[in-house]
Amino acid sequence: MSTPDHPESVDPRHVTLHLTAQTTVEFTADQAWPRHGDYSRFGIDLASFAEEISRRLRIDGYVGFSIGEERITVVPLGAIKRIDFYQSRVDSPPS
Repeated sequence: MSTPDHPESVDPRHVTLHLTAQTTVEFTADQAWPRHGDYSRFGIDLASFAEEISRRLRIDGYVGFSIGEERITVVPLGAIKRIDFYQSRVDSPPS
């Protein structure tokens, strides 16, 4: 996800949230909020990223992401219908 003042992220780990309102949002691992960084529970692989997002939904009841310094989006668990995780190739341009 990008905005005019915040270019596309280079992190290859992505999540797409399919919301109950027939819309989707997408963000990358480096845009997840709160920012905990990569550590043992939230590693650099896709499986760790998926596990951390799932944990946040289960424990916190929401998942958040930030696509710019002055914007944070929080999506409550009840608004999510399905979650897709995928990893893009670093050397391929975003589609």
